[in-house]
Amino acid sequence: MRPLTLRLFGPGVLRAGGAILRTHSARTLALLAYLVLESDRPHSRTRLAELLWEGVPVDSSRQSLRQALYSLRTLVGGQLGKCLHVEPDWVQFDCPVQDAPLDIDVTRFLAAVRSTDEGLWREAAALCNAPLLEGRRLESCTRFETWLHETRERLHALAMHNLGRLVVGHMARSEWEAASGYAHAMRELDPTNEAGSQPVSYTHLDVYKRQTGHDAIVQIEKAQVEDKIEALGQNALYLVARRRARTKDPRANFGVGVVVVEHEPHAIDVDIDAIG
Repeated sequence: MRPLTLRLFGPGVLRAGGAILRTHSARTLALLAYLVLESDRPHSRTRLAELLWEGVPVDSSRQSLRQALYSLRTLVGGQLGKCLHVEPDWVQFDCPVQDAPLDIDVTRFLAAVRSTDEGLWREAAALCNAPLLEGRRLESCTRFETWLHETRERLHALAMHNLGRLVVGHMARSEWEAASGYAHAMRELDPTNEAGSQPVSYTHLDVYKRQTGHDAIVQIEKAQVEDKIEALGQNALYLVARRRARTKDPRANFGVGVVVVEHEPHAIDVDIDAIG
């Protein structure tokens, strides 16, 4: 039995033992993606037909849905069918992460980001490197397009949050190279996102660490150094690292905002009592 894998981050690819499987149609793959991501409940056949065959006469849309389900259930000797509960009036996808006949990147990603295991957070970061069903559209199906847009946004927000906490965790442990790597991943995933581009410049973490030697730095608000940043020019960025807990170590009794201008870090001491 060849292992099945479904990759929904990116254009959407179903494989069996490494070989790409062709689904009945683009709508068949869209149906599978929808059922996977909305697997918490059964879906009526009427609803699915309206979602993916919008504007098509009822009888024709129901027939197309039957063909799509048959195609999915019979792929690779019926392996995928083990994950589909198909009844006369409703359909539901059921494929638990553990011991599943089908490995799904989105399912593993969602399980990982909801965990408390940092190792799984790193796995999630590696999984989500492209939008859901990237480049695919069903322009005649406005309801499906709305769902697809909203789901992409939700997954994107989870991915950015996950990368952000990995950055913060590595910064708290003074693991600058790893923090810089995940910050770079944030910018790759969304170059326009404020959390990944401003006001924090993570790419200079290694420069800052090497040139100043500071380990104990705490979170500060932008307003506290805004005037200093403006004085240094629009391209100035400041670096913020978070201290997980207060400590009696005298080196940790202050906050340091680092303004980076032309790759040159400048330390700005901030009284921790003023931060609260």
